[in-house]
Amino acid sequence: MCHVLFNEQTPEFQQQIDQWFEENTYLYKQYAYNFFDEALATAIGNGWVHKNISGSLLTTDWYNNEYINEFAKELYLTNRL
Repeated sequence: MCHVLFNEQTPEFQQQIDQWFEENTYLYKQYAYNFFDEALATAIGNGWVHKNISGSLLTTDWYNNEYINEFAKELYLTNRL
């Protein structure tokens, strides 16, 4: 479901996301761009949804890839989805 929400953004907004990554000077921006969809879906599904259903965040890993796991947690905590 979370991937569908990401994919249903307007083409204009998807282009804006692409532009944010393209204009960024961060050395690892391509890795962040490649993981963005999965990390955002994980932040929503295992962060926001889980907290709203159970009342607390998961204390275990949210994803079985350390980079996506940490990226998702940072997206959630930084933005308070």
